[in-house]
Amino acid sequence: MRSHKNTVQTEGDDFSLSYHCPYCQQVLLSRAPYKNEVWESSICCHHCEMIIYSIFYHNRVDAFRLTAN
Repeated sequence: MRSHKNTVQTEGDDFSLSYHCPYCQQVLLSRAPYKNEVWESSICCHHCEMIIYSIFYHNRVDAFRLTAN
């Protein structure tokens, strides 16, 4: 399952992305990569403690479930 609702927030020259955990739907925040960069990461949701595979783009995050729950 993929998280679709993303918002971009700016603070000076830094950009932050907010997105939803694909398990518990709680809002997660992350720093955004610069334009033309893509980051990949496996993270642990600090709300439900499930592992999420995330791909971070400058203006969005694609978050996927790693287990079949």
